[in-house]
Amino acid sequence: MLLLNVNQLSLCVFQSFQGSQGRAYLFNSVVNVGCGPAEERVLLTGLHAVADIYCENCKTTLGWKYVY
Repeated sequence: MLLLNVNQLSLCVFQSFQGSQGRAYLFNSVVNVGCGPAEERVLLTGLHAVADIYCENCKTTLGWKYVY
C-alpha cells in the first residue's frame, strides 16, 4: 500500500480520479520511482500508451503513467 503524507498530497494534480481498481491520484512529478516499458492498454476511456511505475527501493508496482 502506498501511503501519502500531506506534503505529497499537495503535489497531487487531481485527487478524485477513479481507476479500474479503485481510487487513484494524478501527479506531475514523483521521486524514487522507476518506469517499465511502454505498451498499449485498453483503459476505461479507450486505447492508451502507458508504462508501469514501481518503487525504486522495493520494486513494488505502484501503478502506471501515460506515455506520449
